[in-house]
Amino acid sequence: MTKSFLEVVLSVKKESAGKSNLIKHLKGKRLTQRQAILAKCCDCMGYYVDGRNDCEMPECPLYPFMPYRADKKKAKILSGNASHERKTTPISPDTKGTILKRKNGI
Repeated sequence: MTKSFLEVVLSVKKESAGKSNLIKHLKGKRLTQRQAILAKCCDCMGYYVDGRNDCEMPECPLYPFMPYRADKKKAKILSGNASHERKTTPISPDTKGTILKRKNGI
């Protein structure tokens, strides 16, 4: 008889970011977005049995949130050789006024 996925995760003695969240998920509990990301990283990295290392997979959409990433700057998302940063444009006073009116129910 093969072990269930939950039994495999529970048999890993090493504690790491995401392990408790992965167990929680496997038991059918709800996770927050952050908990789900940590659980997936733990799963993908083999429950960190080789240590808490950077996965070095910048192509992964979850890489900016990886808990043991060497480069902790979450604003940068690497894709291939290109680096992309989120660009913002200042809000005009008219737009800001409209947003505030909607927010206040005016």
